[in-house]
Amino acid sequence: MMILNLISAETKKTLRQYLFLGIARTAALTVGVLGIVFLISFAFGSFELRTRAQHLSVEADRSTLLTQGQLQATAKDATKRINAQILVLKNLQKRYVDWLPVLQAFGKLVPTGVHITSISLTQQPLKVEFSGTADTRDAYVAYEAAIAKSTIVGKIVFPLQTKKTDIDFSLTAPLTITP
Repeated sequence: MMILNLISAETKKTLRQYLFLGIARTAALTVGVLGIVFLISFAFGSFELRTRAQHLSVEADRSTLLTQGQLQATAKDATKRINAQILVLKNLQKRYVDWLPVLQAFGKLVPTGVHITSISLTQQPLKVEFSGTADTRDAYVAYEAAIAKSTIVGKIVFPLQTKKTDIDFSLTAPLTITP
């Protein structure tokens, strides 16, 4: 098949110029439209970003205020809890009894040959319960005499012992000195 070229060289040149000019106009129009679309998008996008940034800033400020309020509430709760613990400790301290002087005075009464194996001091009523052993009956009688002369315990009755050695005893007496 054969194609006939019926167009002159000058017409071809003119058509090429029109074609090139059309392509250039279309490209320029496309770039212009895209530029306008870009500017509109940029303007609306910037506006939307500023609006969202302001909303985020307001939300951050509100969160900060809420957090500060919670921290203050937490600090107040912690302060109340610590103050309650301090009050408990103060009450315990008020009820503290220094038994050391009583124990020292009681320990000075124990003669050689007597061994205290258990001692219990109570505050209400103020009394001492003690038990122990005496090596000999003479040590037991000496302990009875020392307790009777002392001012730290009230009247106490020592049971009569018939054993001569290894005497076990368990006694309770009111305390006459206050700790």
